[in-house]
Amino acid sequence: WRVDVLIVMLDWLVTLVCVEFRARWCAGRLTARAAVEETRKRLDERAAERDEDVDDGVLITGWSSGLGRASAMELAKAGFAVVVPYRLGGLDSAHAFARCCREGAPNARIEFIGPLDLESERDVRRIDLSRLRARGIVLRAVVHCAAVFSVMDIDARADADADPSAVVNYRNVVLLTETLQEKLKNESYPVRFVFVGSFVHRCATAKVLGYDWLKGWLETSGAARAYRNPALGYMWSKVCVSVYASVRHKLWTQGEYKKFSAVVVDPGMVDTRLTRAWPSALQALFRFGGKALGLMQSPAQAARGVVQAVCMDAEREICPNIYGPVGVDLGLSYWMRDEKARALISRVNAF
Repeated sequence: WRVDVLIVMLDWLVTLVCVEFRARWCAGRLTARAAVEETRKRLDERAAERDEDVDDGVLITGWSSGLGRASAMELAKAGFAVVVPYRLGGLDSAHAFARCCREGAPNARIEFIGPLDLESERDVRRIDLSRLRARGIVLRAVVHCAAVFSVMDIDARADADADPSAVVNYRNVVLLTETLQEKLKNESYPVRFVFVGSFVHRCATAKVLGYDWLKGWLETSGAARAYRNPALGYMWSKVCVSVYASVRHKLWTQGEYKKFSAVVVDPGMVDTRLTRAWPSALQALFRFGGKALGLMQSPAQAARGVVQAVCMDAEREICPNIYGPVGVDLGLSYWMRDEKARALISRVNAF
């Protein structure tokens, strides 16, 4: 309930309304039905090209709840083999999730990989794809869906060198992407990296605070002690991941790894557990306001945009930045175009 946090969140609300208006009324005639039909067309084309001896796999983080879970289920229904990275001691939860997927799609193929905890740099560096290859799965896409909104006092944590929002939402996303890139670089098939971002990377607060704030947050992984605003920590993590995706996509399309591509998905306002650390009254206000304004989506609705991002064409230099379940391409945000920010993301070692 701090005033400085609420001011940032008010800016988020204004940004969301503006983005929704633009997506609904200014971005053409694309409808949810047309988006689903286009995605189905892409899936049919992919199925026609598929090698009968292998299955197309999608590794998705954050599968245990919310948008990640809904996206994994939709991808399973679409015929992809869903690769589930389970945590140490979490294999029972992974098996329970697999059973849920098969209730909606009896032929769904779910494969486990791990242990992989996105908060653990050690786990990310040690990820092993050999089991997938041995079982006839080629990794066609990686969906970075895991996210946290940390309100914890950093000084109270043992790993007080970084904000958890920075670690999970950005730092280890970069590490996982580049680790997988290295492991997949000699494969002959295309690989799509889908970065689930947020509309908050378009908000005015980030532009007003400017490049120096971005640089300070990035270089300290959000752990600067002078001023701690959890809303800013989440915002900067999404700014950085969107810029990183744009930078990486351009490097891939212009360099030696042309089989790799990136898409940023901003799902909009989704009813998930991301806000579980907020005060209960603020959570209730968030949900009531979102639903009253017609902005709140269910995870299943928002998951359509993730499936579309996995399947869409992205063979171009500019990284697609799509919004909502219909996947309207809103073009690059301010920070994704800013050359200083792009150079900073390219230069600073995120891990």
